Amino acid sequence: MSRYLDFKLGNKKLSDFGGVIMNDGECTENYLPSLNLKSQSLVNSDGELFYGSKLDPKIIDEKIAIIDTSKFNEDEFKAWINCREQQWFNYIGDNKKIKVVRNNSLDSSLYSDGEIMELSFIAHKPYWQPIDDKIWTQNTPSVNIVYKFNINSNTDSLPLIKLECIGNKVDTKFEINGLQFNIKNMTTEIYIDCEHEAVYTLVNDEKLTRLSEFECVSLNKFKYTFPKLNIGENYFKLLKGSLSRVIINTNERYL
Repeated sequence: MSRYLDFKLGNKKLSDFGGVIMNDGECTENYLPSLNLKSQSLVNSDGELFYGSKLDPKIIDEKIAIIDTSKFNEDEFKAWINCREQQWFNYIGDNKKIKVVRNNSLDSSLYSDGEIMELSFIAHKPYWQPIDDKIWTQNTPSVNIVYKFNINSNTDSLPLIKLECIGNKVDTKFEINGLQFNIKNMTTEIYIDCEHEAVYTLVNDEKLTRLSEFECVSLNKFKYTFPKLNIGENYFKLLKGSLSRVIINTNERYL
């Protein structure tokens, strides 16, 4: 387990307030979130019918103390820690981040020099992501050529894909990791956001939906199935059309 003394939440660090992590410098997140299993009892049959599972939120608990009171401003500290929106959290010295919001109350009497406070954060999406985006690019891909790339996450990932087209109103077909997709009447460039299941172009920085022109054409797959990236090796293959560039933000995720 890695050991850290400081963390960043939003645009400020704990050390900006004279604080330090007191868990002997050891991260105390729940290593794997609980699995929420979905099943249904069967009539006149043993066991249950399994429908699937999902991960519960990730909890991160930290014990901190203010050791340099000259840097501490109580009002600014409260404003920082009490943000009601999700903020990016990362340990100083680590290369991953996660979106969290505060998950417990704080006793203001503990703000004095050296007293230990217990902080708890909850990440409703229980995945760490790299602080710096990992981008894979292929210029002018040829039809029916497999282009391989690797990701280093420990679970599958939901990428943001940008396809840049040569020509106007071009029907494009491509394959990622065995699944095939069509985009009709493609012009200039198109974005495929697999995390949010959105397909769009940008017009004056506004997103214009193109979901109706997108479909997964692999056998026995729902029309709006989106690509996923596997742990380790992945591939992209252009099957039809003409692209000047493929850009994939891999959105690697870590449990």
